[in-house]
Amino acid sequence: MCERERHDGHDVAHLVRSCGNELDWDRLLARFDEHWEVLLSHLVMYGFAFPSERSKVPDRIMRELLRRTARQLEVGDWKRRVCRGTLVSRTQYQHAVEGLGFEDGRAAMGGAGSATHPDEGRTDGAVVSPGGGSGPSLP
Repeated sequence: MCERERHDGHDVAHLVRSCGNELDWDRLLARFDEHWEVLLSHLVMYGFAFPSERSKVPDRIMRELLRRTARQLEVGDWKRRVCRGTLVSRTQYQHAVEGLGFEDGRAAMGGAGSATHPDEGRTDGAVVSPGGGSGPSLP
């Protein structure tokens, strides 16, 4: 979580530093599924915090996440005004939902019939898988 009084990012960084060589990175990537950008953000911060131990994160994982990021740039904005910030903070994005009219990401991303895939919200009609591209390019 990323609340004002609590942020778990440093715990993630310490876990990667201490256990990165033993992690099942493919499983971790699959578990993040359509929320892979959260994993990327944690791994970027890990690399910032521990630049001498960046090799704990396999290059192929970072390349895949960066490939997905590049694909997101090509695809563009979602049609739907969704604030997924509510998935990482219960309070810090309340104004976006309550005051600015954004759809709450907790509802939009979770229930049956909701927008669980990025392609449902794109403005250009491009189809993007939940993994952010045409599927993982991992071996």
